[in-house]
Amino acid sequence: MWAGTAGHGLKRAFETLFAYFTTPVWETSSFERARKERMLLFEELQHEIERRVQEAAYLNLVGGDKRFPTSSKKCLRRINFDDLQQTIMRALDPAKMEVILVGDFDPKEAEMHFASYFGAMRGVGVVDPPRAIPDVRLTSNEDVTKLSVYDQENRAVVGFTGHLRGRWSMTDLDLQAFPGSYTTPKHADKAFGSRCLTVLSEIINNRLYKEIREEQKLTYWVSFGLSYLDTHDFSIVTIRMSPLADRVEEAIGAVTLTLRNIVEGEITEEEFNQAVSPMIAQCESNLKLNSYWVSLLSNVTSSNCVKDASCIVKIREAYSSLTLEDVKAYGCGQLRGMPMQVTLGETRSYRNLQDILPDAPSVLGDLPLRTLPIIATGLALAIAGTSMLVRSWRKARGH
Repeated sequence: MWAGTAGHGLKRAFETLFAYFTTPVWETSSFERARKERMLLFEELQHEIERRVQEAAYLNLVGGDKRFPTSSKKCLRRINFDDLQQTIMRALDPAKMEVILVGDFDPKEAEMHFASYFGAMRGVGVVDPPRAIPDVRLTSNEDVTKLSVYDQENRAVVGFTGHLRGRWSMTDLDLQAFPGSYTTPKHADKAFGSRCLTVLSEIINNRLYKEIREEQKLTYWVSFGLSYLDTHDFSIVTIRMSPLADRVEEAIGAVTLTLRNIVEGEITEEEFNQAVSPMIAQCESNLKLNSYWVSLLSNVTSSNCVKDASCIVKIREAYSSLTLEDVKAYGCGQLRGMPMQVTLGETRSYRNLQDILPDAPSVLGDLPLRTLPIIATGLALAIAGTSMLVRSWRKARGH
């Protein structure tokens, strides 16, 4: 929940949270509205080839874990109002709540409100006993699966997907693989590894844009991404592109070669500087934004994440201290040998898809390219239903 702090905004925010935990008001109309929105989202997904490729890659990567896919209409219809209410009420445990305050407010006032509203709170109804978040079983699938979306245009979308350890998972064993000079405090920082990968991501993006799109003109767009799942302690690596329909195989081979060259350390000092300089400038700009600080502070106090306050101090200085050798030693080292899967989506007007994938080259070594089945990302009906709680509470209060 986001709330302004002007006037009585801070107090109202604590009042709303308190009401949410203690006296939530439920309305069937809000439930039906939230379910309809999720059904529309699922319907839209069926007609967007880019999103279907991305969602397919994610679900196959996590072995079909039911916590990740967007719910189908059949699944949404099976959820009833009473089940949703009971599920949320069992999860409303103040001990799991993380309150982040950023902005122009009086710390003493915030502390007073927090003690007043939450100091004596113990629980809400029947709360599920504490339990660890189940691990995600990352898998590899060698089956060839094609996604098809009706479209008058002749086009395709390709997604490369892999996984790495979490952003805070750098160990002493990693440091032992570095040259003898890697003994400074910088390299012992929990966030050192993730920062190396962030810089490497920018280098890869720049190289892909230059070589695949601008020079070889094989694709309309191409992008490299790195997503962190902190509570599960692993990261998802993605490359997505929309190649020209008659040059799909050539585009896959070109991306494969470019990525392999970078992973093997073929990075120039100029490329490193072109990636780091804008990143430092962006960091300076972001540090002035409340929303950025909220994201930095998120999960710092969570028992399900190893992140702590040391990971968010002196961020600009940390990026400024990185070197090309750091990025090669850790960033390239993490990507080297990483399994890469491939999802290939097509429009129904594209007829020669079956001739493309079987002979595609491997990405980062001897591991073959793989393709993935169809999915979507994350059931959120319960979260969407949260809006009805706040609206109902305000209605009951006469606001």
